[in-house]
Amino acid sequence: MAELVATELVANAVQHTKGPAAIRLRWVAPVLRIGVWDTDPRPPAAPALAATPNPALESGRGLTLVEECTDKWGWYSLGAATQLPHTNGKFVWCELAQTA
Repeated sequence: MAELVATELVANAVQHTKGPAAIRLRWVAPVLRIGVWDTDPRPPAAPALAATPNPALESGRGLTLVEECTDKWGWYSLGAATQLPHTNGKFVWCELAQTA
């Protein structure tokens, strides 16, 4: 599950921004936190789900998948105090708890 969620977050950062992106993984038992930084300061927006999903669509379900497959997810805007390579953009994160 972690690989799928990480792939979705990185794919969103690469597809929707024009600058670099970075992924950060942090394991503090029993929680894995996956975070992706990108240079676009706009908040991520999960699309509204259609009453009848169209499996032929190739995009538009990434954040919905992240929301459904993780315990928590969110994002925050980055300011000048950050220690990441750039001081703008956003950080989108999610948490997966270890299952029994």
